Amino acid sequence: MRPSLASCLLGGILRPKYSESEWKDVLDSKIWSLPQENIHPVLRLSYHHLPSHLRNPFAYCSVLPKDYEFDQNELVLLWMGKCFLDVPNEQRRKEDLGHAYFSKLLSSSFFQRKSGRDSTFVMHDLTRELANFVSGGVCCHLEEEIGHCTEVPITQKDFHAYFFCHEYEVFHDFESFGQVKGLRTFLPMSVQNQSPPSLLSSKILVELLPRLRNLRTLSLSCYSIIELPSSVCKLIHLLHLNLSGTLILTLPPSVSDLLCLEILCINKCSFIHDLPSTLEDLSNLRHLDISDIDQLKEMPVEIGELIHLLQTLPKIVLSGVDNLGLKESRQLKQLRHSLAIFYLQNTANLDDATEANLWCMSELQDLQLSRGSGTVNSQDICAKYVIARLQTHHNLRKPKIESYKGVNFSYWK
Repeated sequence: MRPSLASCLLGGILRPKYSESEWKDVLDSKIWSLPQENIHPVLRLSYHHLPSHLRNPFAYCSVLPKDYEFDQNELVLLWMGKCFLDVPNEQRRKEDLGHAYFSKLLSSSFFQRKSGRDSTFVMHDLTRELANFVSGGVCCHLEEEIGHCTEVPITQKDFHAYFFCHEYEVFHDFESFGQVKGLRTFLPMSVQNQSPPSLLSSKILVELLPRLRNLRTLSLSCYSIIELPSSVCKLIHLLHLNLSGTLILTLPPSVSDLLCLEILCINKCSFIHDLPSTLEDLSNLRHLDISDIDQLKEMPVEIGELIHLLQTLPKIVLSGVDNLGLKESRQLKQLRHSLAIFYLQNTANLDDATEANLWCMSELQDLQLSRGSGTVNSQDICAKYVIARLQTHHNLRKPKIESYKGVNFSYWK
């Protein structure tokens, strides 16, 4: 083991221990004399000293491929899809709890920052081997030969599969997955800068996936699919569905059958032009990522009903009567991080801007307001008057206003 990693891990063990006797307990631990089985004693010791609530989240990191670069939020959402953050009597949000878990594992050197990139992380090969070891083989790594999936223990109660996308995925390579009743995670990983997206046999979508009834996390983000079959919406235990970067045109109305769904990612789906009104039935939805969808010109008014848990909604597109407007979005008080509101000129009336209650969205840090492109209509409400009526919370860090036609900026209290 590299001395730098060993010293960091050992430092992580000793950091919270202040007495000489605690340090001596570490020195006298029997773990130092256990058979190594390719796992260095310092690695075993560092895992042994992890609090019990951090052990499963760390072990699940064995799904991350070798040298895979990830960000903090990506991993927290994967943990949510595995219910690691469902802690009884915990007052904090799941997301906050997940970020606290991540920070603890980072400070203990189980994760490392990518050189020169503060928001990107990697796992050292040895800590990844530790995760594989302590996970007990519940993760199937299909890195080179998809055919390895024939060795999946079909009696496994809780199982996770990840693999790198190939240029074309055929049904035969995944057929044995249908026998794995405990399969919880279906997670293809795209090779960095992979282009174009991989092709996926329609037989996998229509015949295989509906048989994986216990899936909690499903990602199809590597693939150039143009439609999400309604049969996939029968996976009623899904918590995390990632369709980002696919070629789908819309979501089927039956997506509302996924009542347990907490995370829905359709970002970078360049051809989506609308969203189904049935999204309002997803009462457990916490994250709806619709960023980087330029074709989206309207949003159903029913999204405003997701008032209790929705925290991620990167954009609101105003399109006039019978669709989501400023007035209907006023109850989305849980929104966090960033929000962009487009086509302010489509605000029905100025009172709607006042009732938007942006000042109640105290967790927003970035806010973008835009009139949008196009010719000014004589019936359009001037965007500068709408902006004047919008009052934001003082926690806002990065306000951004585009296509502003006024001479003076509005004064926000």
